[in-house]
Amino acid sequence: MRHRRWLPAPVTGNFLLAVTVAALCGCSVGPDFHRPAPPNADQYVPGAPIRTVGAPGSSAPVQTLVADEDIPAQWWNLFHSEPLDTLVRTALHDSPTIAAAAAALRSAQEGYIAQRGSLYPQVDGQFQAQREAAPAAAFGLPQLGTSTFTLFDAAVNVSYKFDLVGATRRQLEALAAQSEYQRWQLEAARLTLAGNVVTTVITAAALNDQVAATNDILTTERDQLAIIQRQHAVGAASQAEVLTQQAQVSQLEATLPGLRKSAAQAGHRLAVLSGQTPDHASIGALSLSTLMLPAQLPVSV
Repeated sequence: MRHRRWLPAPVTGNFLLAVTVAALCGCSVGPDFHRPAPPNADQYVPGAPIRTVGAPGSSAPVQTLVADEDIPAQWWNLFHSEPLDTLVRTALHDSPTIAAAAAALRSAQEGYIAQRGSLYPQVDGQFQAQREAAPAAAFGLPQLGTSTFTLFDAAVNVSYKFDLVGATRRQLEALAAQSEYQRWQLEAARLTLAGNVVTTVITAAALNDQVAATNDILTTERDQLAIIQRQHAVGAASQAEVLTQQAQVSQLEATLPGLRKSAAQAGHRLAVLSGQTPDHASIGALSLSTLMLPAQLPVSV
C-alpha cells in the first residue's frame, strides 16, 4: 500500500496565502507608461540654417539667429517697450482665460491630494458625554433620593484599504498626470495670450503710424492743390492739373476711414485680450518707434 504524506494544516494555509498574494500581485493594473522618445531633428527645414535676418537696404539693425539659446520667460521684454510690457502684464493679470486655467490647475492638484490619502489608514474617532439623573424611586427605594451621574462614550475606528493590484496607485498616477496636463495648459494659455497681445500691439502700432503718415501726406497734397489752384487762377496751370490733384487728394482721403477702422478694431482686440471692455480700456498711443527689435533671436526645434 502507498502512503501519502500531507503537510500540516498551518503550513498548507500559509502556502495557499502566499500563492494567493503572489497571484494578486501578478494581476496588478498596467501597463506602465513610458514617455515616447522625441524625434531626432536638429533643424526645422533642410539645408544650411539662416544666420541673420534683415531687409536689404533697410536702416533697421540686422538680427542674428542663435541656435539652442534659452528663451526668456518674459520674452516680450526684448522689445524694450514700456507700453507693451504694461499691456502684457495687465492681460496676464486680468484675463478670464488665465483665471479659468489657473482654477482648473488648482482643482486637479486638490483632487490628487485628496486621493493620495487613500494610501494611508483612515482613522475615525467619536466622543460623547451624557449627563443623566436616575431617581431611586423608580427602583422602589424612594429614601435614597436621586442619583446623578455622567456617561462617557468614546470610539475609535481604524480602516485600511489594501492596494493589492495597484488600482489606487494607478488612480494617483492618472490624477498626477492630469495635474501636470493642467499645468502645461496654464503655461500654454499664458504663452498664447502674450503672443496675441504682442502681435496685436505691433499691428495697432503699424496702423497708427499709417494713419499718421497718411495725414502728413494728405496735408502736403492739400497744400499742393492750393498752389495749383492759385496757379490756375493766374493762368499758369491748366484745369486738368487741378482736377488731377483733386483726384489724388480724394483718393488719400478715402483711405483714412479704413485705416482708422482697422486701428480701432486692433484697439478693441487689445482691450478684450486684457480682460477689459473697449469703453473702459486704457491702451494709449502705440507707435512702432516705441518698439526695438531684439539683436539676437533664439532658435530651437
